[in-house]
Amino acid sequence: MGLVVEGETDRVAMTAVLRTRGLEVDPRRVKVTRGKQEFDRRVAKYNQAARHAPWLAVRDLDRDGNDCAMTLRRRLLAPEEQAPALALRIAVHTLDAWLLADGQTFASFFGVTRDRLPQSPEELADPKGALVDLCRRSSSALIRRGIVPPGRSPRRVGPEYTSLISEYAETAWQPDAAAVAAPSLARLLRQVDVLVSQGMWP
Repeated sequence: MGLVVEGETDRVAMTAVLRTRGLEVDPRRVKVTRGKQEFDRRVAKYNQAARHAPWLAVRDLDRDGNDCAMTLRRRLLAPEEQAPALALRIAVHTLDAWLLADGQTFASFFGVTRDRLPQSPEELADPKGALVDLCRRSSSALIRRGIVPPGRSPRRVGPEYTSLISEYAETAWQPDAAAVAAPSLARLLRQVDVLVSQGMWP
């Protein structure tokens, strides 16, 4: 099946989500748009592709005006035009919130105290910033050096952010556990389950 996401860590996380349902992504049908503008521009193209094969498309809500997830979905693609085999989902407010939502696993992997993690990560204004700040207190020097930007660096994340977050998403993160604290992830999982049960997705 096909997958379109904004970033590399999103690709790894969504591949992990699909694998929990026994679904595998076709490497030839993986598209990383490197940002929401390109995602938005191409979503109609992937909707057309979903008339021939199943596709999952996931975009961050961010802080796009006053849009809620449902409004943004409708702005990207009118419901009456959506191909039945396309799942277009919005992460509130970014997919980083979904990674934080599996609190016990996150705390163990990144060496942080469990009670410092947010109970409702989708309510955070800046989930990625919160993730980096949590890792500033990690018991692991490797995590601190990799996730946290050095000194006065203008970068938001450290040099190994992508590789460490990808490793976490691929080897440790539990999407079903995360869905308990991340309603938009729970909605994605429910739609995947429906599409599989209806035979729309293999």
